[in-house]
Amino acid sequence: MARKGQADEIERREKAKKEGKPGVITVEPTKKKRRKRQTPRRIARRIFNEQLNSHKRSAIPTAPFNRAIADALRVAAPGGARISRAALRVLREATEDYLVETLKWANERGPCVRKQPTLTHKDIQAEVKQQKAWVLRLQQHAK
Repeated sequence: MARKGQADEIERREKAKKEGKPGVITVEPTKKKRRKRQTPRRIARRIFNEQLNSHKRSAIPTAPFNRAIADALRVAAPGGARISRAALRVLREATEDYLVETLKWANERGPCVRKQPTLTHKDIQAEVKQQKAWVLRLQQHAK
């Protein structure tokens, strides 16, 4: 028994079977879906949904990061140590922030100054060296 609205399609297929070659079913192409016009409301809703779900995405994949942390914990605490999910999430976010900031500053200091499009390992090394120098200065001021 055909579902509601399928009778026309079934009749069309049977007609194609009778008229055409055996084993070949001709079907009329379906209409393409038209894209909905981007109204300000739709744009705002899409932006809101992206912001709402942005915490779920990370630049650092979860599983490899968790394995790296587990390996580091095995080395640092051979007796065994545990870390909570929330702590792992916070650690991953902090690591991501550090990487993004480091790459941003390395890009501003390296290729932009040399007027070249490529970020090299020397640029990143120079930025990390600069950050270590700042940390040492802050530690000296704190004492």
